[in-house]
Amino acid sequence: MKPALLRGALPGKAMSGLYLLGVLNAFKAATMVAFAGGLAAASLELIHGQNASGNLLLAAVAAVLRGLAVWAVAVLAQRIALGAKEALRAELVERWMDDGGAEPAAAVLATRGLDALDGYYTQFLPALVSAATVPLILGLRILSADWVSALIVLLTVPLIPLFMALIGWHIQQKVSEASGALLRLSHHLAELARGLPVLIGVGRAAEQRAALRELGQEYRSRTMLTLRTAFLSALALELAATLSVAVVAVFIGVRLVYGQLGLETGLLVLILVADCYLPLREVGTAFHASDDGREAMRRARLVLDAERGRGVLSTEQSHPGGGVQVSGLSVHYPQRRGAAISELNLSVEPGTICAVSGPSGCGKSTLLAALAGQLTSNQAELSGTVSGIDPDRLSWLSQQPGSTETTVAAELQLWGAEQPTVLLDAVGLSGREGQHPASLSPGQLRRLALARVLARVESGAQVVLLDEPTAHVDAESARWIEQAVLSLRSRATVLLASHDRRLLALADQHLELELTK
Repeated sequence: MKPALLRGALPGKAMSGLYLLGVLNAFKAATMVAFAGGLAAASLELIHGQNASGNLLLAAVAAVLRGLAVWAVAVLAQRIALGAKEALRAELVERWMDDGGAEPAAAVLATRGLDALDGYYTQFLPALVSAATVPLILGLRILSADWVSALIVLLTVPLIPLFMALIGWHIQQKVSEASGALLRLSHHLAELARGLPVLIGVGRAAEQRAALRELGQEYRSRTMLTLRTAFLSALALELAATLSVAVVAVFIGVRLVYGQLGLETGLLVLILVADCYLPLREVGTAFHASDDGREAMRRARLVLDAERGRGVLSTEQSHPGGGVQVSGLSVHYPQRRGAAISELNLSVEPGTICAVSGPSGCGKSTLLAALAGQLTSNQAELSGTVSGIDPDRLSWLSQQPGSTETTVAAELQLWGAEQPTVLLDAVGLSGREGQHPASLSPGQLRRLALARVLARVESGAQVVLLDEPTAHVDAESARWIEQAVLSLRSRATVLLASHDRRLLALADQHLELELTK
């Protein structure tokens, strides 16, 4: 069994299930030997007019036991699949949380991508274990009965794994390309959803529809190419196995004609030889059925095995003057020429509001993300020192706030709100406690996110970071947000990034950033 096929595929607890799969397949092979022996002996007794009830009973019991073994393998494989997928999802979520977030395509990897592992665990893995145990046991029984047939099997069995490897190398790149096309499509959809209000406002929605159609067509064409290759490869493996069994059958038939082989032995070998090749054929079929799952596993392992990013900023939770102090902050992104932020110095008094403004791309969101600890060394190169920010007493509002609970009240309670109704009144969402967050408009959802910020402040948060809190909202929502921001004065130190002049006018301090060269 190739270690690369199992490396990282099974969590520690599932390895015992893998060993049990081996035991069950060995038992299945033993029942196949008993079935073949009983059926061959019963056939010979019937030909000679003898009582064959004993051997027929043996064959029947062996067939029932084999069926039970097959059922047990299927149930065990399904349980391994469920446990392994949940463990892998938990590892991915924990890693993304440690890294401060994930790219939009990560959702596809953690959901649809890992769901494709069902084919790997329920088909390919059992077939692989079966291929490692069943042919060996059946081959030993054939060897004990007829060494000539055993020699033919020994020479022809390796042809199937050889063809499988050659075809696998050919199709692997195509599967990777199809998976990449799906991730690009999901990433484009996520980015489109984020910028949809702006695209509609500037009249560029039609161009995005054309781009989506192009990406969708690319994914369909690559998927169909992968399927065609998989069907042709399965045909090649079936042909190789069929010809191998035919060669054994021809040799048995010739020797039966010349009296060099007994009829019972010939029947025994013919029954067993087909099952000797069957596990290898099943591996070939299951291999292609698990292509998407193995590619998803490979991508998941790339995420989990990547070097962990570090929050490389030198931070102190407080400094003698209170508030927030930033010294020599610089941020360099690998894919961008020049620094996103260069040698920034900033001092914000406690309980005041500091507004950060400037043209798009000047580093406003980058500054807040760095202060919030959302940037790590895997994403950007950071240097400088920050003091006055305690991660346990920080409240952060991003440009794309989401929700996880089924009601507005439950969402606020998750963030520490003791009286959700009071907070909803403060942001103009009175009477919506039982409403699902997904039913809120973009402006209402932004106000709900700000209510979460207020809940965090009530729970002891001392620093609040707001990234474009009034972006893409209606005038009414903007007014409620402005009032909520004003209510934070003297309760917390607020840093907000915005283009909104009305919001900037509320600030006690103003920092203007410029585009870096």
